[in-house]
Amino acid sequence: MKHTFWKHVFLPYILLSFTIMLLLGLIFAAFAMGGNSFWPSWAMWIVPIAVSIVAIWFLRDRYFKDLYLGRHHFAQVYAVDVFLYVSLCLISVFIFIPTGKSIRYNLADVVRLESVNDIKPYESFDFIELNDWHVDRMRVIPFSYFEFAGGANLGKVELNTLFVVPLFSKKDPYLTTAKAWMGFKYTDYVSFINVIRGNQEDLDEHLRRSYNHFKMRDISDFAYLEALPKNKVRNMFQALAATHTYYNSKYDNVYVGQEVERDILSLYYLQFTLFLYLIFGLPVALLFSWLIYRVQKKNELQELATT
Repeated sequence: MKHTFWKHVFLPYILLSFTIMLLLGLIFAAFAMGGNSFWPSWAMWIVPIAVSIVAIWFLRDRYFKDLYLGRHHFAQVYAVDVFLYVSLCLISVFIFIPTGKSIRYNLADVVRLESVNDIKPYESFDFIELNDWHVDRMRVIPFSYFEFAGGANLGKVELNTLFVVPLFSKKDPYLTTAKAWMGFKYTDYVSFINVIRGNQEDLDEHLRRSYNHFKMRDISDFAYLEALPKNKVRNMFQALAATHTYYNSKYDNVYVGQEVERDILSLYYLQFTLFLYLIFGLPVALLFSWLIYRVQKKNELQELATT
């Protein structure tokens, strides 16, 4: 049987990648509707990889049923499986992050409370809307740190300044411990060479802009509050809050203020997902589909030679 690249390799590959993303979307949607849309950072790449492996294992023969895969190396793993596992896991990890954000803003539960005092001990929410809450920038705790940047800013140094402030009720501010916390993060990227040379101008400029913007910002006027994802930054915010006079470990959740409607943010991340698939997923799909096709043609020639 004569196999064509587009019909027998590329199209099944694309369909399999869409199936994986659909499965991931359904899994994340179930968690989001259950109030657990903020996963730990490790889960945001472990889960896509695990789902991709399981999907490839069970659906490979169904999607590539007309393709001769050659002799398997061990168990039921074929040579082309290496290309499938590596490429589809890579695509799913990159695409899942904006997809998850789009689903979260669209489906995650929004809790509406009259007062911040209505938050119960150890209670946390993905999104929360409050009518009665008070925040005072004079109670802020600042912290600055730097680390090596990655991704598009590889080779630079990332400067970060964090501000954390306690949330009280307007009716009795400072009479109780804080019932929640609000975090603000400012980030700049500077040249690694300047850091090595001991150049303080970039650091001073970053600190100046961060502090000035925080002082001028109206931190008491947000449409809703969004919980921070479970990552290193959130842990740092919580560690800062723990040093505050009004800290109580029963109320250590840190939120960021949001002014943009969730529907708009959901649409934005959906568009970003499609854009990322076009500029990253599609080229990866083309490359690895071509590699699979070349392996398949080689397998066919070897099979003909042995018959």
